[in-house]
Amino acid sequence: MEWFVVFIDLISNKYCNLAAQKIIIYTSPMKKTAFLFAFALLFFSNLQSQEATTGTSESKFGFKAGYSMLSERVSYQNSSASESASGFYVGALADMYLSNSFNFLTELIYARYSKDGSSSEVVFFPILLEYKFNDVVGLSTGPQLDYLISEGDGDGLKRLGFGVPIGFSFDITENVMFDLRYTFGISNRLKGNSIVNSGVKEVLNYFQVGLAYNI
Repeated sequence: MEWFVVFIDLISNKYCNLAAQKIIIYTSPMKKTAFLFAFALLFFSNLQSQEATTGTSESKFGFKAGYSMLSERVSYQNSSASESASGFYVGALADMYLSNSFNFLTELIYARYSKDGSSSEVVFFPILLEYKFNDVVGLSTGPQLDYLISEGDGDGLKRLGFGVPIGFSFDITENVMFDLRYTFGISNRLKGNSIVNSGVKEVLNYFQVGLAYNI
């Protein structure tokens, strides 16, 4: 088993006047295949049923991939500390036409982050509303769930989290799109323990930049 350990030191008189608290994320690269397969099956079944119901021919399906960064931020009162890890993402997308100005976007994304020889994996499921300024430029936002493919108790993190992404898109060609997105973590990912009770909060923020290809 491979463990991904991220240490965020909250040093007394420097960060929150807490004594060297360490927050540990346990992740495993194994036993994720069944979860991803089931999630993908539900995802595409939902997309197909929606397309059949609306009967629209302007829905687009495709794939996306690119660079991603995970930012882990711990805060207490007016002080904070952060740690980041870089990686990549791949996923499937559906772009559903609503009007000349609005599209409905759903995606299923897998991301892997690495640092110091260790790795962590996350699955994202955003549900977004996109406003099209014109035929090529769009701005999107909405709710997003992220799931840490992890195990371990104690001082680990909650696997399921909630965030709000804000994204920018630019259509390079009819089928190729440039995609830029930043997700603000909303939910506190720390499990209920003495650290949480002391007022410490941890959120996970995500940055993504890459290309999408519509089939």
